[in-house]
Amino acid sequence: MARVSGTGEAVYRGWMLAADRYRAFAAALAARGVVLRTSPAQYRQAHELPGWYGALAEVTPRSVWTVGAERSAFEEASARLGGGPAVLRDYTKSMKHYWDEAMYIPDTADRDIAWAVAARFRELREDDFAGGFVLRRYEELTGPRYGPGGWRGSAGSSARTRTPRTRPRRPMWTCPASCRPSRRWDFPS
Repeated sequence: MARVSGTGEAVYRGWMLAADRYRAFAAALAARGVVLRTSPAQYRQAHELPGWYGALAEVTPRSVWTVGAERSAFEEASARLGGGPAVLRDYTKSMKHYWDEAMYIPDTADRDIAWAVAARFRELREDDFAGGFVLRRYEELTGPRYGPGGWRGSAGSSARTRTPRTRPRRPMWTCPASCRPSRRWDFPS
């Protein structure tokens, strides 16, 4: 903060922050006369699944969530989602690198197995656990637009991403000429 000089409006372009840390960051900047373009309330709404889910419910898997990490609330949310496979996360992050033990629930109707996945998720997230559990209906995505190297964007998009296991050291991003920057950016190997 000591290096912040001047007043006016600013845009935060850094690491993902927990909503309470973003709020504290905004307050510290405001004390120096700088106002973030994205308010703490707007940041929380966009950052945490319960804030944005209503606007995107028609185009994202069905989701239910808890407030907090209690087993009874988790089981109530599981019942609201209904039996079947689900993926688990908290309000902000998943544990995708622990798919079998802390993210994928084969059947939410199996309360003991579902809770074992949730308990492991909570253990791994430790102090970074945000808000509550989010259970999302698992959807099997197939076809040329999905799978390793695929992107869930609109048809005809040339954007490509890689999964964590196949990600090369250099970015694999291509875009039409109209979106290319005028300056070339080299990434270190």
